[in-house]
Amino acid sequence: MGLRYWVRLAAGLVSISWCSLALAAPRAMAEADKATEYRLRAVGDGYAQLQVGETATGGALGVGLVLDAPPGKSGRVEASVFYKRGTVDQVQGGRSSFGNFLLSPSSGTYSFAGSLNLFPLPIPDDLGRWGLRASIDSGKSDWLLAATATDPEVKKATVGTVGGLGAVARLEFKNPKEGNQVSFVGHAMLTMRTIRGDAGNDSDFVAAVLGTRHREFYGYEVGGELRINDVYASVAYAKVGGGRIDGLTGGQLLISIGVRGGVEL
Repeated sequence: MGLRYWVRLAAGLVSISWCSLALAAPRAMAEADKATEYRLRAVGDGYAQLQVGETATGGALGVGLVLDAPPGKSGRVEASVFYKRGTVDQVQGGRSSFGNFLLSPSSGTYSFAGSLNLFPLPIPDDLGRWGLRASIDSGKSDWLLAATATDPEVKKATVGTVGGLGAVARLEFKNPKEGNQVSFVGHAMLTMRTIRGDAGNDSDFVAAVLGTRHREFYGYEVGGELRINDVYASVAYAKVGGGRIDGLTGGQLLISIGVRGGVEL
């Protein structure tokens, strides 16, 4: 029984736990939401990212919508959707370059990302909010396989997708310096990364650039984001199975620094 079996088993258990919590605490959520005023914001986001060890860099600019509670309020739901324009239009070179993109596809030519946080348990605010998180990040880039003495250059549009399901915790600092809003959000998720698009339909091409015909890679990710007003810094550790692919499998550390601000609609 390999990593894929255990990841699928754990994903099933997480899904069952999610459903159980949602069914067990609807009254608590309803009571909390009566006193919560949600806000919808149009948000701009820009960040730079470093992959430690591979010394790979990336980044993106994006716009999106965010639904959450105002500062000082304890909302039970947080949701966001973003469209982003990344720095990597074309991927070429060694296997690590292709692995880097699949690890963080939001650096591609364009990408779409969405997340949903649910906090169903009536935990006192001073203990933070603990709940469940689902996320998806899908980006497109062109993968280029260089010409050889016997084969011509091959370029294929590639869509890399990362889906995650797991736990989330949000901590609000109640006594920050006046005028500052400080928060920390941590997560631990099971993940699945996939290769789609023209490249995903050609197993020979995938084998040539990655050294494997696998187009699905399972693993987990733990990380956190510290935010002070509109500036944030995040760290995520991703463990991905599926053979040995530099820049993707094994343990990879991603560090990001960005700015996110918006206006209420």
